[in-house]
Parts: sequence; structure tokens; C-alpha cells
Amino acid sequence: MAGVVEASVAAMRALGASDVHAALGPCIWPHAYRFAPTDLGPVVTRFGPEVQSVDAEGYPALDLPAAVKAALERAGAALAADARMCTHCSGDHWSWRARRDTARQAMVVCKPESPAR
Repeated sequence: MAGVVEASVAAMRALGASDVHAALGPCIWPHAYRFAPTDLGPVVTRFGPEVQSVDAEGYPALDLPAAVKAALERAGAALAADARMCTHCSGDHWSWRARRDTARQAMVVCKPESPAR
């Protein structure tokens, strides 16, 4: 909502990146990411109806992967890879909602190596 994805892409472009490619790593999926309608409404307004979903019990939920994809598209970045993995379901990833894990995950930004000359 704060424009972190768009600002990251803009910062990469300001540093000389012409093509920005992103990978969507493991994250929580809508079946486990219940949102109050009052909180979900502004997200839908900002990113579009594709981010609105329902959780496993039929309550309103945020489709976080769809929101990230929408933000990347608006920023003009290409989605190059999608892990298609839910952290809530995966025992290999941290999840506060699933197991009350307190560890954190990170984002990595890199510049590809230049071809050998």
C-alpha cells in the first residue's frame, strides 16, 4: 500500500537499470490471509479487484501474490519467476499465522554480472 514495490523499481531505474525483472518468492496466500472488509477495500481500490479473495472459511482475504504482481506491472517490471509457495502451508518457511514463528524473511536485489569480454 505504501508503494514499496514501485519505489524499489524506480530506484533501480534511477541507478541505471533498463529492464527490471522480479521473482515472487514464498508468501502467504489468500486462503490463510483473512482481511477485514474495511482494510481490504483500500487495497482493492489501489491494486484492482484481482487482489480480493476469500480465505479457507469464506471470509474476505487478500491475495498478496496478485497485489505484488499488480504493483510490478504498474511499475513496468517483469515477473520472471514465481515460487508459487504459501508460507502458511510450508513447514520450510516462517509463518506467524500458522505457527507463531518470530523469524523474518528478506528481499534480495542484485545486478546481474556483466558478460565476459
